Amino acid sequence: RTSAMQQLRKECSSVLSAALGSNLTNAVRLSTASSAARGASASFDSLPSRQPLHLQGRGFRSLAGNASPSLPGFKGMQRAGVTNTRWFVNRCGTKRQLSTPSEPTVESIEALVKDGKHKEAMLDAWQVSYKLWNEGMVDECLPLAEIVLRCSREMHGDADHMDTAEALNNKGIILARMSNMKESEEALEAALAMKRKLVGDADKVVAETLRNLGNICVQTGRFDEADTRYAESIKILREDGDKNLLKHSLQAIVWGYNQAQKPDRAAKYSEILTELQPKLPNGGTIEDFWGLFEEGGKRVQEGSFQQGLDCFENALHVLTALQPQPENQYALIAKCLINSGSALFNMGNLDGAELFINEGLQRQEAVEGVDEEDRMVALNTLGNINTHRGKHDDALKIFEDVLEMHTKLMGKDHTDRAVYLMNLGLVHLKLGNQDKGMALLQEAADAHTRHGIEDVLTAKIYRNLGSGQFAGGRMSEAVQTQETALELFKKVAGPEHPETALAWSALGHVRLSLSEHAVAMDCFKQGLAIARKVFGEQHGQVVWSLDKIAHCLHALGQVDEALASFHQALDAQMLIAKDLTAANLCRSIAAIEWNRSGWEAAAVKFEEQREILTELFGDKDERVKEANEAAELARAAAKKVAE
Repeated sequence: RTSAMQQLRKECSSVLSAALGSNLTNAVRLSTASSAARGASASFDSLPSRQPLHLQGRGFRSLAGNASPSLPGFKGMQRAGVTNTRWFVNRCGTKRQLSTPSEPTVESIEALVKDGKHKEAMLDAWQVSYKLWNEGMVDECLPLAEIVLRCSREMHGDADHMDTAEALNNKGIILARMSNMKESEEALEAALAMKRKLVGDADKVVAETLRNLGNICVQTGRFDEADTRYAESIKILREDGDKNLLKHSLQAIVWGYNQAQKPDRAAKYSEILTELQPKLPNGGTIEDFWGLFEEGGKRVQEGSFQQGLDCFENALHVLTALQPQPENQYALIAKCLINSGSALFNMGNLDGAELFINEGLQRQEAVEGVDEEDRMVALNTLGNINTHRGKHDDALKIFEDVLEMHTKLMGKDHTDRAVYLMNLGLVHLKLGNQDKGMALLQEAADAHTRHGIEDVLTAKIYRNLGSGQFAGGRMSEAVQTQETALELFKKVAGPEHPETALAWSALGHVRLSLSEHAVAMDCFKQGLAIARKVFGEQHGQVVWSLDKIAHCLHALGQVDEALASFHQALDAQMLIAKDLTAANLCRSIAAIEWNRSGWEAAAVKFEEQREILTELFGDKDERVKEANEAAELARAAAKKVAE
């Protein structure tokens, strides 16, 4: 449950925290992120820039120090921050469609509860809560938090469950903002007890609730008790090794003690924090900033996205420490945030990318003389995020606007125009506009051919053109185009670049559709080897490749090998998230065991599938009932064989 959260924190949380010194977001935090590629858990978007807050955990998990001198609309509790989790994002890491066609309301949520659609009601309640919280309407969040808690208990009964623990935690945060410290503490204590039972005493979700309770103690003058809570929380985070989360926790503690006029206690935690702060590279000059920024761009271009992200982080550290600060500091910060967002998108972290892009765009709006090229990059990435989330109409509008901006700025013969033509063409294909989409992709390819360009973008255009041909049933053309794209990727990006891995996968997908299982399997294995080397085992591309390899092996009659590949895929996916992908892999394994009369093994996997689906959709979902029936049939068959 927490592994994806932990990995994501290490990848992307520290970039925005580097902006602390410039009072940008005062340690904006995100803990979990949705991604189709990574399949990770998900968190809310960032709060508006007028509300600089600490963001941690799932739900309103973290009570954190707020460095803003005033928060309009929030009374009494300016010392308490909030994590606003995007609960309408499925924990499995895929965006869920809202259960109402328009924006949810309290009335529509109550109707869902009445109809017994508790999971949908929970997700919609958190969307409305998120909006109300950002608008400062804290009192109106409490009834929605109560709905979430009630729905969780309806779904899971009296049994301890992380949904219920998080709902209690979030209710406690809201009550604290309403200055109801007694009930807030009661809710947080209940959440803490439940989390300890579910994940033990050494998990980060426990550490965060402990810190929340410590903050309550500070705000009620129980400083020794607060130190006890903080000490246990810090110990957990130290042992976990997540320095970023530890750093943010310490920053909140220091701020809270300073607000309580306890500088001696704040100093104790400041010393720990100082040990964790990165050293400014090379003395911190403006030349160092540009060197790091350009190095980050180079790393991203090479496919070393994490290294690129690290460079942007260090560039931000240098920039925010410069004295005197450059006049265009906000514009430079915006460049770092936008490029960090692009890196995160390439890493499959859609929510993290969206957060950084939106923060960068907000910085741009605060200054004169906006860099239009940076703005186009930012909007283009937002369009890609919407495409990956299936919001094709939104993506279409963004890409049309970006293409118009680029045409006005650069004209119709500029080489960069191809990328915007390509993305617009892909969205048209997604929307079923085959002719329009293919025409735009061909225009993009022709633009690069006309200029004699052969680069990664050229290869991407060909890969997408091949996908369009595949979708249109032009299979022989699709094979030829995908082979061209693959060779170009190997030439211009290198044989072990992430884009080359995707090119192998795209070619394998076409070959698999033609029932060329042996050839397709070789393509998938090539892509898998690169993905493992670049991303490690816990990545959606690895899971996808293993799954496709298993299908090829099964089609070739190599059942044992297929089963082993499915198991590898499931093991990797379970390290990422227990989501619909994991449930489908359980079903694939169960089906193979069923077909070879491995009734007991089939029953185990059907039951595992049922448990995952129940957690995702509730026990009344038809898929849960089907999995349960299959498990019962397998159990009955196993019993009969045993007798």
